[in-house]
Amino acid sequence: MSAKRGHEPNVVDYRFVLGFGLVLLVATGLLVLLAQVVLDYLAASRPRRVPPPAAVAPAVLPPEPRLQVSPAEDLRSLREREEAILKSYGWVDRDAGIARIPIERALSLAAERGLPVFPPVADAPAGAPAPGGDRRGQDRGRREPSP
Repeated sequence: MSAKRGHEPNVVDYRFVLGFGLVLLVATGLLVLLAQVVLDYLAASRPRRVPPPAAVAPAVLPPEPRLQVSPAEDLRSLREREEAILKSYGWVDRDAGIARIPIERALSLAAERGLPVFPPVADAPAGAPAPGGDRRGQDRGRREPSP
């Protein structure tokens, strides 16, 4: 038994590889051309919708809510109205005797008179609501067992 030792001969046929690459390139080109023909046919068979010119279009307003035409101007006017309310005296509810005063005046009154102090709650049982509060949801799910 005589086995030749050495390296493996070059078994890759470069002509086959180049030919296969050329076939792939040609097939890809043909598929691109075929796709372009199909897309051109579909685009030509679709009916065209041409919108009327703006001068001929009817002047009908879109349904509510409409978009703002000038948002910057709207924001400026809103801030001016709010600023006028914040810096003026006026009635909030005349029947209830509730009025509004300018912010600067309210701050000066708070500085002069101080903030209101509420007395501490003495001997309040655990779990009792705070003064002015309510007990909604505090007893939910808690039941004393029956003897």
